[in-house]
Amino acid sequence: VARSQSGGVEISDAAHIELPENFSTDLEVATDAVRRIVPSAGVIQTLLVLPRDVVVFRRFDLPSVPPEELPDLVTLQAATKFSTPVDEIIIDYIPFEPRAEGMDFAVLAASVERDLLKHWRTVCERVGLQLVGCTVRPTAIVETVVRLAEYNVSPLPPTLVVVEDKNRIEMLLMDEGRLLFGSNIPPRPEGTPLDGLLERESKRAMVALAESHPGVSIEEAVLCGSAPHLDDWLTKRFPNRLKRITQSDASRANVQFRCEPKAVSFASIGWLLAQENAQAPWIDFVRPRKRPEAKQWTRLQLGGIAAAVALVLIAAYVSWWMTLSGLQSEEKNIQNLASKLEMQNAADMPVRESRDAIKEWEDGREDHTELLKRLNDMAPGTDRLYFTSLNLAPKSGDLKIRIKGAGQARTDDDVSVMYRQLESKGFVIRPKAMNRGTKDPDYPISFELDADWTEERPKEEPETEA
Repeated sequence: VARSQSGGVEISDAAHIELPENFSTDLEVATDAVRRIVPSAGVIQTLLVLPRDVVVFRRFDLPSVPPEELPDLVTLQAATKFSTPVDEIIIDYIPFEPRAEGMDFAVLAASVERDLLKHWRTVCERVGLQLVGCTVRPTAIVETVVRLAEYNVSPLPPTLVVVEDKNRIEMLLMDEGRLLFGSNIPPRPEGTPLDGLLERESKRAMVALAESHPGVSIEEAVLCGSAPHLDDWLTKRFPNRLKRITQSDASRANVQFRCEPKAVSFASIGWLLAQENAQAPWIDFVRPRKRPEAKQWTRLQLGGIAAAVALVLIAAYVSWWMTLSGLQSEEKNIQNLASKLEMQNAADMPVRESRDAIKEWEDGREDHTELLKRLNDMAPGTDRLYFTSLNLAPKSGDLKIRIKGAGQARTDDDVSVMYRQLESKGFVIRPKAMNRGTKDPDYPISFELDADWTEERPKEEPETEA
Protein backbone atom coordinates (compact mmCIF):
# COMPACT_ATOMS: atom_id res chain seq x y z
CA VAL A 1 0.00 0.00 0.00
CA ALA A 2 1.66 3.23 -1.12
CA ARG A 3 0.96 6.80 -2.14
CA SER A 4 2.89 9.53 -3.95
CA GLN A 5 4.11 12.55 -2.03
CA SER A 6 6.49 15.44 -2.85
CA GLY A 7 8.20 13.67 -5.72
CA GLY A 8 8.64 10.45 -3.75
CA VAL A 9 6.71 7.47 -2.42
CA GLU A 10 5.41 6.56 1.03
CA ILE A 11 4.89 2.82 1.56
CA SER A 12 2.58 2.23 4.50
CA ASP A 13 1.93 -1.52 4.38
CA ALA A 14 2.99 -4.72 2.61
CA ALA A 15 1.65 -8.27 2.65
CA HIS A 16 2.72 -11.57 1.12
CA ILE A 17 0.62 -14.64 0.42
CA GLU A 18 1.30 -17.96 -1.28
CA LEU A 19 -1.04 -18.29 -4.27
CA PRO A 20 -2.50 -21.75 -4.96
CA GLU A 21 -1.50 -23.60 -8.11
CA ASN A 22 -4.79 -22.92 -9.93
CA PHE A 23 -4.89 -19.16 -9.21
CA SER A 24 -4.12 -18.24 -12.85
CA THR A 25 -7.13 -20.13 -14.25
CA ASP A 26 -9.73 -20.05 -11.46
CA LEU A 27 -11.17 -16.55 -10.98
CA GLU A 28 -12.77 -17.41 -7.65
CA VAL A 29 -9.52 -18.74 -6.18
CA ALA A 30 -7.54 -15.70 -7.33
CA THR A 31 -10.23 -13.27 -6.15
CA ASP A 32 -10.36 -14.81 -2.66
CA ALA A 33 -6.55 -14.72 -2.40
CA VAL A 34 -6.33 -11.04 -3.38
CA ARG A 35 -9.28 -10.00 -1.22
CA ARG A 36 -7.46 -11.27 1.90
CA ILE A 37 -4.68 -8.68 1.48
CA VAL A 38 -6.65 -5.69 0.15
CA PRO A 39 -7.18 -2.96 2.77
CA SER A 40 -10.75 -2.15 3.71
CA ALA A 41 -10.67 1.37 2.23
CA GLY A 42 -8.46 4.01 0.66
CA VAL A 43 -6.88 1.91 -2.12
CA ILE A 44 -8.24 2.09 -5.66
CA GLN A 45 -5.42 2.08 -8.23
CA THR A 46 -3.30 -1.06 -8.48
CA LEU A 47 0.08 -1.83 -10.06
CA LEU A 48 0.83 -5.43 -11.07
CA VAL A 49 4.31 -6.98 -11.35
CA LEU A 50 4.43 -10.26 -13.29
CA PRO A 51 7.11 -12.92 -12.75
CA ARG A 52 9.70 -13.48 -15.46
CA ASP A 53 8.31 -16.97 -16.17
CA VAL A 54 5.05 -15.74 -17.78
CA VAL A 55 6.67 -13.16 -20.09
CA VAL A 56 8.48 -13.98 -23.35
CA PHE A 57 11.41 -11.76 -24.38
CA ARG A 58 12.88 -11.48 -27.91
CA ARG A 59 15.52 -9.12 -29.31
CA PHE A 60 14.70 -7.67 -32.76
CA ASP A 61 17.14 -5.91 -35.11
CA LEU A 62 15.07 -3.46 -37.18
CA PRO A 63 15.82 -0.96 -39.93
CA SER A 64 15.83 2.69 -38.94
CA VAL A 65 12.27 4.06 -39.16
CA PRO A 66 10.45 7.13 -37.80
CA PRO A 67 9.44 6.68 -34.12
CA GLU A 68 5.73 6.66 -34.91
CA GLU A 69 6.18 3.62 -37.21
CA LEU A 70 8.22 1.56 -34.71
CA PRO A 71 5.24 -0.02 -32.85
CA ASP A 72 3.81 -1.41 -36.10
CA LEU A 73 7.22 -2.74 -37.17
CA VAL A 74 7.73 -4.45 -33.79
CA THR A 75 4.30 -6.08 -34.09
CA LEU A 76 5.14 -7.30 -37.59
CA GLN A 77 8.40 -8.83 -36.36
CA ALA A 78 6.58 -10.41 -33.42
CA ALA A 79 4.23 -12.13 -35.87
CA THR A 80 7.22 -14.00 -37.32
CA LYS A 81 9.33 -14.53 -34.17
CA PHE A 82 6.75 -15.34 -31.45
CA SER A 83 5.09 -18.75 -31.48
CA THR A 84 1.78 -17.33 -30.20
CA PRO A 85 -0.41 -15.36 -32.69
CA VAL A 86 -0.10 -11.61 -32.14
CA ASP A 87 -3.85 -11.20 -31.60
CA GLU A 88 -3.57 -13.45 -28.52
CA ILE A 89 -0.74 -11.51 -26.83
CA ILE A 90 0.04 -7.98 -25.65
CA ILE A 91 3.40 -6.60 -26.81
CA ASP A 92 5.57 -3.82 -25.42
CA TYR A 93 9.25 -3.16 -26.00
CA ILE A 94 12.38 -1.33 -24.83
CA PRO A 95 14.20 0.55 -27.65
CA PHE A 96 18.00 0.69 -27.96
CA GLU A 97 19.76 3.49 -29.80
CA PRO A 98 21.98 2.43 -32.78
CA ARG A 99 25.67 2.11 -31.87
CA ALA A 100 26.70 3.99 -35.01
CA GLU A 101 25.10 5.67 -38.02
CA GLY A 102 23.74 3.13 -40.48
CA MET A 103 23.48 0.28 -37.94
CA ASP A 104 20.25 -1.58 -37.27
CA PHE A 105 17.83 -0.31 -34.63
CA ALA A 106 17.41 -2.89 -31.83
CA VAL A 107 14.51 -3.41 -29.43
CA LEU A 108 13.89 -5.88 -26.61
CA ALA A 109 10.29 -6.99 -27.15
CA ALA A 110 8.21 -8.58 -24.38
CA SER A 111 4.87 -10.34 -24.68
CA VAL A 112 2.29 -11.71 -22.26
CA GLU A 113 -0.85 -13.68 -23.01
CA ARG A 114 -3.87 -11.41 -23.38
CA ASP A 115 -6.06 -13.83 -21.40
CA LEU A 116 -3.69 -13.70 -18.40
CA LEU A 117 -3.87 -9.91 -18.19
CA LYS A 118 -7.66 -10.06 -18.67
CA HIS A 119 -7.81 -12.56 -15.80
CA TRP A 120 -5.98 -10.21 -13.42
CA ARG A 121 -7.98 -7.20 -14.55
CA THR A 122 -11.19 -9.09 -13.72
CA VAL A 123 -9.82 -10.11 -10.32
CA CYS A 124 -9.01 -6.46 -9.52
CA GLU A 125 -12.47 -5.31 -10.57
CA ARG A 126 -14.11 -7.93 -8.34
CA VAL A 127 -12.34 -6.60 -5.24
CA GLY A 128 -12.90 -2.94 -6.14
CA LEU A 129 -9.47 -2.16 -7.62
CA GLN A 130 -8.45 -0.49 -10.88
CA LEU A 131 -5.45 -2.01 -12.68
CA VAL A 132 -3.44 0.97 -13.99
CA GLY A 133 -0.06 -0.63 -14.75
CA CYS A 134 1.47 -4.05 -15.37
CA THR A 135 5.17 -4.75 -15.82
CA VAL A 136 7.56 -7.68 -15.45
CA ARG A 137 9.95 -8.07 -12.51
CA PRO A 138 13.27 -7.56 -14.39
CA THR A 139 12.35 -4.08 -15.72
CA ALA A 140 11.09 -2.99 -12.30
CA ILE A 141 14.30 -4.22 -10.64
CA VAL A 142 16.41 -2.30 -13.18
CA GLU A 143 14.59 0.89 -12.14
CA THR A 144 15.45 0.12 -8.50
CA VAL A 145 19.14 -0.48 -9.30
CA VAL A 146 19.47 2.68 -11.41
CA ARG A 147 17.97 4.72 -8.55
CA LEU A 148 19.87 3.16 -5.63
CA ALA A 149 23.28 1.95 -6.92
CA GLU A 150 24.71 5.51 -7.04
CA TYR A 151 26.41 5.50 -10.44
CA ASN A 152 28.67 8.45 -11.24
CA VAL A 153 29.24 7.74 -14.95
CA SER A 154 27.09 8.12 -18.05
CA PRO A 155 26.08 6.03 -19.89
CA LEU A 156 25.79 3.38 -17.20
CA PRO A 157 28.25 0.47 -17.67
CA PRO A 158 27.18 -3.13 -18.38
CA THR A 159 26.12 -4.44 -14.97
CA LEU A 160 25.19 -7.91 -13.70
CA VAL A 161 22.41 -7.79 -11.10
CA VAL A 162 21.62 -10.68 -8.74
CA VAL A 163 18.52 -10.52 -6.56
CA GLU A 164 17.38 -12.74 -3.71
CA ASP A 165 13.83 -11.73 -2.89
CA LYS A 166 11.48 -13.93 -0.85
CA ASN A 167 13.32 -17.19 -1.64
CA ARG A 168 13.56 -16.22 -5.32
CA ILE A 169 16.93 -15.75 -7.06
CA GLU A 170 17.02 -13.73 -10.27
CA MET A 171 19.91 -12.68 -12.50
CA LEU A 172 19.66 -9.62 -14.76
CA LEU A 173 22.00 -7.83 -17.13
CA MET A 174 21.54 -4.16 -17.91
CA ASP A 175 23.49 -2.04 -20.39
CA GLU A 176 23.31 1.76 -20.43
CA GLY A 177 20.49 1.57 -17.89
CA ARG A 178 18.33 -0.72 -20.05
CA LEU A 179 17.33 -4.32 -19.42
CA LEU A 180 19.21 -6.66 -21.76
CA PHE A 181 18.78 -10.10 -20.16
CA GLY A 182 16.77 -11.60 -17.33
CA SER A 183 16.34 -15.11 -15.94
CA ASN A 184 15.26 -16.99 -12.83
CA ILE A 185 17.62 -19.39 -11.09
CA PRO A 186 15.51 -22.57 -11.01
CA PRO A 187 15.02 -24.52 -7.77
CA ARG A 188 18.03 -26.71 -7.08
CA PRO A 189 17.79 -30.48 -6.74
CA GLU A 190 19.12 -31.69 -3.44
CA GLY A 191 22.93 -31.57 -3.45
CA THR A 192 23.24 -29.38 -6.58
CA PRO A 193 25.76 -26.55 -5.96
CA LEU A 194 24.39 -23.04 -6.49
CA ASP A 195 27.66 -21.80 -8.02
CA GLY A 196 27.15 -24.00 -11.08
CA LEU A 197 23.71 -22.52 -11.76
CA LEU A 198 25.03 -18.98 -11.29
CA GLU A 199 27.92 -19.63 -13.71
CA ARG A 200 25.53 -21.01 -16.33
CA GLU A 201 23.19 -18.02 -16.19
CA SER A 202 26.08 -15.52 -16.17
CA LYS A 203 27.43 -17.08 -19.39
CA ARG A 204 24.01 -16.64 -21.00
CA ALA A 205 24.08 -13.01 -19.93
CA MET A 206 27.52 -12.51 -21.51
CA VAL A 207 26.28 -14.02 -24.80
CA ALA A 208 23.37 -11.54 -24.81
CA LEU A 209 25.80 -8.66 -24.19
CA ALA A 210 28.12 -9.80 -27.01
CA GLU A 211 25.22 -9.85 -29.47
CA SER A 212 23.91 -6.42 -28.45
CA HIS A 213 27.16 -4.57 -27.66
CA PRO A 214 30.17 -6.33 -29.26
CA GLY A 215 33.58 -5.69 -27.79
CA VAL A 216 32.51 -4.86 -24.22
CA SER A 217 32.34 -6.95 -21.06
CA ILE A 218 30.46 -6.86 -17.77
CA GLU A 219 32.14 -4.13 -15.73
CA GLU A 220 30.20 -4.09 -12.46
CA ALA A 221 27.84 -6.19 -10.36
CA VAL A 222 25.03 -5.32 -7.96
CA LEU A 223 23.67 -7.55 -5.21
CA CYS A 224 20.10 -6.76 -4.15
CA GLY A 225 19.67 -8.20 -0.69
CA SER A 226 22.09 -9.66 1.83
CA ALA A 227 22.48 -13.34 0.91
CA PRO A 228 26.00 -14.44 2.03
CA HIS A 229 26.40 -17.19 -0.61
CA LEU A 230 25.53 -14.76 -3.43
CA ASP A 231 27.83 -12.12 -1.93
CA ASP A 232 30.75 -14.58 -1.89
CA TRP A 233 30.20 -15.65 -5.50
CA LEU A 234 29.93 -12.07 -6.80
CA THR A 235 32.95 -10.93 -4.77
CA LYS A 236 35.09 -13.62 -6.43
CA ARG A 237 33.85 -12.70 -9.90
CA PHE A 238 33.93 -8.90 -9.46
CA PRO A 239 36.51 -7.94 -6.82
CA ASN A 240 36.26 -4.23 -5.91
CA ARG A 241 33.45 -3.84 -8.48
CA LEU A 242 30.48 -5.08 -6.42
CA LYS A 243 27.75 -2.75 -5.15
CA ARG A 244 25.32 -3.87 -2.45
CA ILE A 245 21.85 -2.43 -1.94
CA THR A 246 18.97 -3.28 0.40
CA GLN A 247 15.37 -2.14 0.61
CA SER A 248 16.32 0.38 3.30
CA ASP A 249 18.57 2.17 0.77
CA ALA A 250 15.40 3.28 -1.04
CA SER A 251 15.31 6.24 1.33
CA ARG A 252 17.98 7.79 -0.94
CA ALA A 253 15.32 7.85 -3.69
CA ASN A 254 12.82 9.64 -1.42
CA VAL A 255 10.99 6.46 -0.38
CA GLN A 256 9.57 6.46 3.13
CA PHE A 257 8.59 3.23 4.87
CA ARG A 258 5.79 2.95 7.42
CA CYS A 259 6.31 -0.80 7.52
CA GLU A 260 9.23 -3.23 7.61
CA PRO A 261 11.37 -2.45 4.48
CA LYS A 262 12.27 -6.12 3.93
CA ALA A 263 8.57 -6.90 3.46
CA VAL A 264 8.60 -4.85 0.23
CA SER A 265 10.17 -6.45 -2.85
CA PHE A 266 12.82 -4.68 -4.93
CA ALA A 267 10.52 -4.96 -7.96
CA SER A 268 7.67 -3.21 -6.11
CA ILE A 269 9.95 -0.33 -5.11
CA GLY A 270 11.14 0.19 -8.69
CA TRP A 271 7.66 0.00 -10.23
CA LEU A 272 6.32 2.54 -7.73
CA LEU A 273 9.19 4.96 -8.41
CA ALA A 274 8.75 4.61 -12.18
CA GLN A 275 5.21 6.02 -12.02
CA GLU A 276 6.45 9.55 -11.27
CA ASN A 277 9.73 9.92 -13.17
CA ALA A 278 11.16 6.72 -14.63
CA GLN A 279 14.97 6.62 -14.87
CA ALA A 280 15.06 3.43 -16.99
CA PRO A 281 12.91 2.35 -19.97
CA TRP A 282 10.07 0.18 -18.75
CA ILE A 283 7.61 -2.43 -20.00
CA ASP A 284 3.91 -1.78 -19.32
CA PHE A 285 1.33 -4.20 -20.72
CA VAL A 286 -1.58 -1.97 -19.62
CA ARG A 287 -0.10 1.07 -21.41
CA PRO A 288 2.07 -0.45 -24.20
CA ARG A 289 3.80 1.70 -26.80
CA LYS A 290 1.47 2.33 -29.77
CA ARG A 291 1.43 4.39 -32.95
CA PRO A 292 0.27 7.95 -32.10
CA GLU A 293 -3.32 8.59 -33.09
CA ALA A 294 -3.86 10.88 -36.04
CA LYS A 295 -4.93 14.40 -35.15
CA GLN A 296 -8.72 14.69 -35.00
CA TRP A 297 -10.29 17.99 -35.98
CA THR A 298 -12.96 19.10 -33.52
CA ARG A 299 -16.22 20.70 -34.60
CA LEU A 300 -15.05 24.02 -33.18
CA GLN A 301 -11.85 23.90 -35.24
CA LEU A 302 -13.78 22.97 -38.40
CA GLY A 303 -16.24 25.81 -37.74
CA GLY A 304 -13.37 28.29 -37.37
CA ILE A 305 -11.84 27.13 -40.64
CA ALA A 306 -15.20 27.44 -42.42
CA ALA A 307 -15.69 30.96 -41.05
CA ALA A 308 -12.22 32.00 -42.18
CA VAL A 309 -12.86 30.63 -45.67
CA ALA A 310 -16.19 32.50 -45.82
CA LEU A 311 -14.52 35.78 -44.86
CA VAL A 312 -11.86 35.28 -47.51
CA LEU A 313 -14.53 34.59 -50.14
CA ILE A 314 -16.55 37.67 -49.13
CA ALA A 315 -13.46 39.87 -49.21
CA ALA A 316 -12.54 38.49 -52.62
CA TYR A 317 -16.04 39.13 -53.96
CA VAL A 318 -16.09 42.76 -52.73
CA SER A 319 -12.66 43.37 -54.20
CA TRP A 320 -13.72 41.88 -57.54
CA TRP A 321 -16.92 43.95 -57.67
CA MET A 322 -15.12 47.20 -56.95
CA THR A 323 -12.42 46.40 -59.49
CA LEU A 324 -14.98 45.46 -62.13
CA SER A 325 -16.95 48.71 -61.58
CA GLY A 326 -13.84 50.78 -62.12
CA LEU A 327 -12.70 48.84 -65.16
CA GLN A 328 -16.03 49.30 -66.96
CA SER A 329 -15.16 52.97 -67.54
CA GLU A 330 -11.82 52.31 -69.17
CA GLU A 331 -11.30 49.63 -71.80
CA LYS A 332 -7.55 50.11 -71.64
CA ASN A 333 -7.52 49.17 -67.99
CA ILE A 334 -9.41 45.99 -68.82
CA GLN A 335 -6.83 45.06 -71.43
CA ASN A 336 -4.01 45.69 -68.93
CA LEU A 337 -5.75 43.47 -66.38
CA ALA A 338 -6.13 40.65 -68.93
CA SER A 339 -2.44 40.90 -69.71
CA LYS A 340 -1.56 40.68 -66.02
CA LEU A 341 -3.78 37.63 -65.57
CA GLU A 342 -2.07 35.85 -68.46
CA MET A 343 1.33 36.54 -66.90
CA GLN A 344 0.13 35.24 -63.55
CA ASN A 345 -1.26 32.08 -65.16
CA ALA A 346 2.09 31.43 -66.83
CA ALA A 347 3.90 31.96 -63.51
CA ASP A 348 1.59 29.48 -61.73
CA MET A 349 2.07 26.74 -64.35
CA PRO A 350 5.24 25.24 -62.73
CA VAL A 351 3.47 25.13 -59.35
CA ARG A 352 0.53 23.18 -60.79
CA GLU A 353 2.83 20.81 -62.63
CA SER A 354 4.78 20.15 -59.42
CA ARG A 355 1.56 19.52 -57.51
CA ASP A 356 0.35 17.06 -60.15
CA ALA A 357 3.72 15.24 -60.08
CA ILE A 358 3.58 14.94 -56.30
CA LYS A 359 0.00 13.60 -56.45
CA GLU A 360 1.02 11.03 -59.07
CA TRP A 361 3.88 9.89 -56.82
CA GLU A 362 1.58 9.68 -53.78
CA ASP A 363 -1.00 7.60 -55.71
CA GLY A 364 1.70 5.18 -56.91
CA ARG A 365 3.30 4.47 -53.56
CA GLU A 366 3.27 0.86 -52.44
CA ASP A 367 2.13 -0.26 -48.98
CA HIS A 368 5.31 -1.91 -47.68
CA THR A 369 3.54 -3.25 -44.61
CA GLU A 370 1.02 -5.08 -46.78
CA LEU A 371 3.87 -6.48 -48.89
CA LEU A 372 5.65 -7.78 -45.78
CA LYS A 373 2.44 -9.51 -44.65
CA ARG A 374 2.11 -11.06 -48.12
CA LEU A 375 5.74 -12.21 -48.02
CA ASN A 376 5.14 -13.73 -44.58
CA ASP A 377 2.08 -15.65 -45.90
CA MET A 378 4.09 -17.10 -48.80
CA ALA A 379 7.13 -18.13 -46.76
CA PRO A 380 7.26 -21.34 -44.68
CA GLY A 381 6.56 -20.93 -40.98
CA THR A 382 9.21 -19.95 -38.47
CA ASP A 383 9.45 -23.59 -37.50
CA ARG A 384 11.30 -24.03 -40.86
CA LEU A 385 13.12 -20.72 -41.42
CA TYR A 386 13.27 -17.11 -40.23
CA PHE A 387 14.81 -13.83 -41.43
CA THR A 388 17.55 -11.98 -39.54
CA SER A 389 17.39 -8.93 -41.83
CA LEU A 390 15.03 -7.62 -44.51
CA ASN A 391 15.46 -4.48 -46.63
CA LEU A 392 13.06 -2.98 -49.18
CA ALA A 393 14.10 -0.76 -52.11
CA PRO A 394 11.44 1.65 -53.51
CA LYS A 395 9.73 1.53 -56.91
CA SER A 396 11.85 2.20 -60.00
CA GLY A 397 10.46 1.95 -63.56
CA ASP A 398 8.60 -1.33 -64.06
CA LEU A 399 10.05 -2.63 -60.80
CA LYS A 400 7.49 -2.27 -57.98
CA ILE A 401 9.91 -3.16 -55.19
CA ARG A 402 13.20 -4.96 -54.55
CA ILE A 403 13.62 -7.20 -51.52
CA LYS A 404 16.96 -8.17 -50.02
CA GLY A 405 17.34 -10.16 -46.83
CA ALA A 406 19.15 -12.90 -44.99
CA GLY A 407 18.07 -15.62 -42.60
CA GLN A 408 18.48 -19.10 -41.17
CA ALA A 409 16.71 -22.30 -42.25
CA ARG A 410 16.57 -25.88 -41.11
CA THR A 411 17.32 -27.39 -44.58
CA ASP A 412 18.17 -26.36 -48.14
CA ASP A 413 14.73 -27.63 -49.22
CA ASP A 414 12.99 -25.12 -46.96
CA VAL A 415 14.73 -22.27 -48.78
CA SER A 416 13.96 -23.81 -52.18
CA VAL A 417 10.27 -24.09 -51.27
CA MET A 418 10.21 -20.40 -50.40
CA TYR A 419 11.90 -19.51 -53.72
CA ARG A 420 9.28 -21.50 -55.69
CA GLN A 421 6.42 -19.92 -53.76
CA LEU A 422 7.72 -16.42 -54.49
CA GLU A 423 8.30 -17.16 -58.20
CA SER A 424 4.74 -18.47 -58.51
CA LYS A 425 3.45 -15.13 -57.19
CA GLY A 426 5.34 -12.94 -59.64
CA PHE A 427 8.69 -12.46 -57.90
CA VAL A 428 11.93 -12.68 -59.88
CA ILE A 429 14.45 -14.58 -57.73
CA ARG A 430 18.24 -14.30 -58.01
CA PRO A 431 19.38 -17.47 -56.22
CA LYS A 432 22.26 -17.14 -53.80
CA ALA A 433 24.57 -19.79 -52.41
CA MET A 434 23.45 -21.38 -49.14
CA ASN A 435 25.95 -22.10 -46.40
CA ARG A 436 25.89 -24.38 -43.40
CA GLY A 437 27.12 -22.75 -40.21
CA THR A 438 26.93 -22.82 -36.41
CA LYS A 439 25.31 -19.44 -35.77
CA ASP A 440 22.00 -21.14 -34.90
CA PRO A 441 22.30 -24.93 -34.37
CA ASP A 442 18.54 -25.42 -34.80
CA TYR A 443 18.60 -23.52 -38.13
CA PRO A 444 22.07 -24.34 -39.56
CA ILE A 445 21.48 -23.17 -43.15
CA SER A 446 22.35 -19.51 -43.82
CA PHE A 447 20.61 -18.09 -46.92
CA GLU A 448 20.10 -14.79 -48.72
CA LEU A 449 16.99 -13.51 -50.52
CA ASP A 450 17.42 -11.22 -53.54
CA ALA A 451 14.12 -10.77 -55.38
CA ASP A 452 12.27 -8.25 -57.56
CA TRP A 453 8.51 -7.74 -57.71
CA THR A 454 7.42 -6.32 -61.06
CA GLU A 455 4.12 -5.23 -62.57
CA GLU A 456 3.87 -8.57 -64.40
CA ARG A 457 1.06 -10.95 -63.48
CA PRO A 458 1.95 -14.10 -61.50
CA LYS A 459 3.10 -17.03 -63.58
CA GLU A 460 0.48 -19.71 -64.10
CA GLU A 461 1.48 -23.26 -63.31
CA PRO A 462 1.25 -25.51 -66.42
CA GLU A 463 -1.51 -28.08 -66.27
CA THR A 464 -0.36 -31.68 -65.97
CA GLU A 465 -2.31 -34.37 -67.73
CA ALA A 466 -3.42 -37.25 -65.56
